[in-house]
Amino acid sequence: MILKTSNQILSQAKASLTSIDVVASAIIGFALGMVFSVGRSFYGSLGLMSFKDSWLWIRGFCYGCAAAIAIAAILVLWNWYQDGHKGIEVSPSRFSLWLTNLTAYKRVALFGITIFVLWIPAFLAFYPGNYSSDGPIQATYLLNDGVVDLHWPAAHTLLLVGLMQLGNLLFGSYNAGVSLFCLLQALALAFAMAYAANKIIEWGAPIWLVLLANGITVFNPVIQTYAVTTAKDSLFAVFFILTVTLLIEMLRTPEALDSVPFATKWVLSVLGMCLMRKQGVYVAIIVMLIALPFLRQWRRRLTALISIAMVFILSAAFSGVVANTATTRADSAREMLSVPSQQIARTYMYDYDTLTNEQIQGIGAYYDLDALEAGRTTDKPWDPTPIGMFYDTETGSGYLAPISDPAKAALLDEAFNSDPLGYVRMYFSVMKGHMSDYVRAFLWGEIGYLYPTSSAVNRWTGLSPWNEFGKTIDAGGSTNQVSDYNETTKLPGYLAWLYAGTWNMFRGHPLLTVWVSPALPFLALLLSVILLIKRKGNKVLLIAWAFPLLYWATLALAPVMCVRYVVPLFFTLPLIATIPLLTLKEL
Repeated sequence: MILKTSNQILSQAKASLTSIDVVASAIIGFALGMVFSVGRSFYGSLGLMSFKDSWLWIRGFCYGCAAAIAIAAILVLWNWYQDGHKGIEVSPSRFSLWLTNLTAYKRVALFGITIFVLWIPAFLAFYPGNYSSDGPIQATYLLNDGVVDLHWPAAHTLLLVGLMQLGNLLFGSYNAGVSLFCLLQALALAFAMAYAANKIIEWGAPIWLVLLANGITVFNPVIQTYAVTTAKDSLFAVFFILTVTLLIEMLRTPEALDSVPFATKWVLSVLGMCLMRKQGVYVAIIVMLIALPFLRQWRRRLTALISIAMVFILSAAFSGVVANTATTRADSAREMLSVPSQQIARTYMYDYDTLTNEQIQGIGAYYDLDALEAGRTTDKPWDPTPIGMFYDTETGSGYLAPISDPAKAALLDEAFNSDPLGYVRMYFSVMKGHMSDYVRAFLWGEIGYLYPTSSAVNRWTGLSPWNEFGKTIDAGGSTNQVSDYNETTKLPGYLAWLYAGTWNMFRGHPLLTVWVSPALPFLALLLSVILLIKRKGNKVLLIAWAFPLLYWATLALAPVMCVRYVVPLFFTLPLIATIPLLTLKEL
């Protein structure tokens, strides 16, 4: 019976493959194959690969053939699924019926509590909490110097430090404060994912797929780790999930904008993204402008525009309150110029002899040449390989291929601020004759988002070590510092497993590597859009898909390839995976 059913499905599926499907599979497959081949050569040569290498193209062709066949097979199954499974009926299980019959509140509570409980082992492994990434720096600037450094979101800094102080006040321990922050953050993430899961079940996604997608996500070591990490990206993910979910609801049922509660939820969700990371609101604006033509009533269009205006007003009001009640330190232009700084510094290090005197003088007008020279001529490199051979470990200056800090630290802020157009002219002047250096510097910050590998040589590819810069809280004395989870962990075996998934990316286990790789969101987005384009009927949900895509695209401007940056998309994977399956209403 099973064999007969399988043959029936296969026969129906083959008949559903169109010539357009074949062409699309070939184009997408071969593009993906070349990306994988470039990624493999790039990491295999530590960034010194050549596009003139014939093996690069041959291997890309082979990868492309495999990818094209896989995509064609997926399209065959998708066409069969859209045709109503053609005579194949599957009765829902008792569990599915029970879950479907639950009220929305009960479903959200069930999912949220379950996810939170499943993350408790990760919290115990990182006990008292993963005081990592930039968290210790933000906290000590405020606690020791009384300064809110606007290099990091003020809202995140104030919340983190506020809970640390509350824990210290109530329990006499900064550990308690970090635990309080991490647990509340994990709870918020769990219920944001639960809210999204409930909605996509209501919108017609198969329950088994919703549970599978959420299970794969919830147990992912990256997800578990960042649920209890003090990085801003995790709280940003809370609002990112909610915003994508609410956007889908808006596109499915534009009349939702007539509801004050819905409009309020939308404004607060986008505001939360804005306060945790500015690029969130920029993505929301672009997507909202794309969505306006689909909101046919002028009142709904006006409501959508007013909602974005409200986000700007509330965000500005918050910034004003912070500026007038706390001592702040403005962010540097160095962050904005991270990518060009790496490109210029790489050219200076690798091809100094080919630079003209005019180009060197141009670089010197905007960068500290002493710092660049310290790296170029050092006899104490961080690493003898091309990754760190131009980095002076004594001065901390020079060029580190995967990390932007040394290169951007050499930037002269005042010089750039006084003549930004001159900087642009210098940038293109140095580019002349050195395009390969610019491309390779860019690939260090980008290729890891496209090609899944455990060979990505980047300290931030996985999990940053606990308090890696050794920041201490002056008021804590020697006895009340935040504990190193390596010493206080309650589950050392589980901690080792989380490290294997985040820090080492499961080296030697290709399938597990893909599961935790920063390239996973790209692969999920690619599959999702292929199915959406092939979807029969209204394709308005492509706008909702564009929201995570645009956020992913902003990572191309990020200074390094870092799983921390892409982690909001990891949390949103169940939504990305199920968008093509959601039902629609007439607009």
